[in-house]
Amino acid sequence: MKNKLLHFAVCIMVSMTACSSKTITYSVDGERPQEKYSVKLEPRNNPFVQLHFYRGEAVKGFKHRSSSRPMIAEEFLIAIMYTNGIACGDTMYNFIPKDEVYTYSVDFKEEVIPDYHVLLRDLVRYGGLSCDTTYAQETYRLVVSDSTTLNNTICQQTIQPIGNSPRYDEKGNWKYVDHTETLDGSQPQMLASLVSALRYYWHIPVFVDSHLNNRIYLDVDPSDFADPDLSFDAVNALLQTKFGLTMVPADTPMPIFTFSVK
Repeated sequence: MKNKLLHFAVCIMVSMTACSSKTITYSVDGERPQEKYSVKLEPRNNPFVQLHFYRGEAVKGFKHRSSSRPMIAEEFLIAIMYTNGIACGDTMYNFIPKDEVYTYSVDFKEEVIPDYHVLLRDLVRYGGLSCDTTYAQETYRLVVSDSTTLNNTICQQTIQPIGNSPRYDEKGNWKYVDHTETLDGSQPQMLASLVSALRYYWHIPVFVDSHLNNRIYLDVDPSDFADPDLSFDAVNALLQTKFGLTMVPADTPMPIFTFSVK
């Protein structure tokens, strides 16, 4: 089935080349100004390019920070839906690690506000990526089981959020980690980051109850995430005991989009 994030009903002309050094280039000539551009993926690290999303800025082109192609796809998704959307939306995303580094450069024919849906779509079409769709049938929903316990674990300190990033363990499991500053030096995490751990660290296809605010900060201890091999029952017991949350059957299939190098 088609990934709705990547499927566009447009007429596009494309030319592609790939030289022996594995540099990848392609040009797109679509109907809209955002679909008239050329891309170069150079197999090298450019330490001078910082991560920046052009969500409301018109540009003639830009370079994206160096990473593997699945991770560039992840960052384009973040540009579209932010990290909380990936963590708490109704779809799971897997990004299969690859030992490679590319610098992504795009040049538009005219100055435009970039459309990251288009850039992601064409990165998959022409950049050597696959996006496979499967469905998890046995799914769960995260709900409140004890509101008192949940309220007691909500961080009451003044929090200075300074971004977040995915953190990987030695097995390739990952979760979003919030970078925060508090007076006592603790590192509270948003509920959205806890959900990302359920999905991408413990591989549980879990939806989030609509009554939960995924932006609240919880007092989380790093030891809570010390074992990626915990059973479902053990993870659910942790949620109930520490956070007043529980996972119940959802009876709704969850799509899983997996990005990997072809």
